[in-house]
Amino acid sequence: MATDRPVFLLGDSNAVAIGLAARAAGRPIQGGPIGTGLDLEQPFYRVENGDFLLLGAKRASLVAEFRDLLRYDGPILCTAGFNALRFARRLHDFTVAQGAAHWSELISEQVMVQTIRDTRA
Repeated sequence: MATDRPVFLLGDSNAVAIGLAARAAGRPIQGGPIGTGLDLEQPFYRVENGDFLLLGAKRASLVAEFRDLLRYDGPILCTAGFNALRFARRLHDFTVAQGAAHWSELISEQVMVQTIRDTRA
């Protein structure tokens, strides 16, 4: 894999921060965000004749930019799949509803780690 190739970003809004950091470090990027974490929990692409095709009217303008993703020979970074914001919000809401100041008052660190692993699976 060539190291001088741009990093191909694909994912949610976290791809924006990663892209900005890469550019600040002088690393070229390609691609970027294609939806929110919640959007990406639903089918958002299909593969047709070897092309990576984004689904949905909101992504129509991005199709050409991502079409060759499956043939890309540089580094690819995808932030889709672990909607951390939604997980954190649900954890916060649960903690507040239980009258606790912090989640660790309600569950052990071991349970938290396993929950995160299960969420990511």
